[in-house]
Amino acid sequence: MVGTIIQTARMRLRCWQDADRDAFAALHADPEVMRDAGGVLDRSQSDAKLDRYRAAFDRWGFCRWAVESLAGDFLGYTGAMKRQEHPLGPHVDIGWRLMRSAWGQGCATEAAKAAL
Repeated sequence: MVGTIIQTARMRLRCWQDADRDAFAALHADPEVMRDAGGVLDRSQSDAKLDRYRAAFDRWGFCRWAVESLAGDFLGYTGAMKRQEHPLGPHVDIGWRLMRSAWGQGCATEAAKAAL
């Protein structure tokens, strides 16, 4: 599970790698980034989330993708996820979470459109 899945004019969406764990954890440790999610995640919670995304790809062939700049800087994630157990019932949704450095530049819109 490596390599670019989708490339846009400014970024790549790709499968998760073990090397992403530190940046993924930093994203989830930022209180401002996590404000809408009820608070930050600790390292074990963040690692478990990354593992869920990898398992989703293995099971369904799609997931929340790692998003990086064309220079290789981690920007966050976006993509579709299949929800089996959810208060709204089973469904597929699109979601994203970006490092604050990527806010206000249209990255979420560009990446989410590419993921769809």
